Amino acid sequence: MEPVVRFEAVDKEYRRQRVLRGVSFHVEPGEVYCLLGPNGAGKTTILNIASCQILASSGTVRILGKDPVHHASWILGQIGIVTASGRGLWWRLNGEENLMRHALLHHLDTRWARKRVQDLLEAFGLTDHAKKLVGVYSVGMRARLSLARALVHDPRLLILDEPWSGLDPHGQLELIALIRNIASRPGKSVLIASHHLPQVQEVADRVGIIAQGRILVEGRPVELLGLLPFAYAVRVGATAGEARRQGMPAVEEKFSDISSALRRAEDILREGVQEVEVRHRRLEDVYFHLQGTGEARPLDSAGRDDGGRGSR
Repeated sequence: MEPVVRFEAVDKEYRRQRVLRGVSFHVEPGEVYCLLGPNGAGKTTILNIASCQILASSGTVRILGKDPVHHASWILGQIGIVTASGRGLWWRLNGEENLMRHALLHHLDTRWARKRVQDLLEAFGLTDHAKKLVGVYSVGMRARLSLARALVHDPRLLILDEPWSGLDPHGQLELIALIRNIASRPGKSVLIASHHLPQVQEVADRVGIIAQGRILVEGRPVELLGLLPFAYAVRVGATAGEARRQGMPAVEEKFSDISSALRRAEDILREGVQEVEVRHRRLEDVYFHLQGTGEARPLDSAGRDDGGRGSR
């Protein structure tokens, strides 16, 4: 079966700066595929190419089996896009009007579109806010409306750029459930760029870790975790909590089994340390392992859409 998204040896240059370097990956039908990497890695550039916003400098790109160079209009009718900046919403219109206008832009039958809009407002918990101007929506409500807008025309591929940015923990959990629900429907696939490691680990069928314009490795989260030479870590700084709060260096010791990790944590506590964290390995560890560093620091900052002018 033809992949929904196929990149083969794709390069992209901006003003003589090479921001994608031989990127190759594919997204299968019914799959949630996540691109994971820091700012400047090329994530948003990949999404912009996949959504026909910009063209690759070289290599092969196929979206739903079509070449974006020759079939951009057709592809745009088959995909839904949610940008990190929330572009695509009209803030001077209410929620219902936003969805209806998007439906009309896709030349949908008016009667069908009205029912589709009402169904989406209900599904995303926006029925009570449908007549409110989008300008007064909370960040979480705008995120839900953006996702509903992207689904109005029932696309086969949903493209999400930093979808969890700005959401509170409850909103992040809601979005995980919504993405899972979308991907469970026949013929639907999701391509995500994100730096939110716990959410990616929860929702992704496969992950591609990207840095400096290259895909370093890809696979199912459990497969990627298997690349690590350890299973558990014992973390301690001035105290582990103080280290996190003040951005101080934290010391971690790595162990292959939970019993050894717990014994070490008990020894540290007996030495008078107030707080020790024992944790399981995670995707963040895979990223830094591949980068050749063991430093425990955030993988990324809050996502910002660069509109295809630079890389992420």
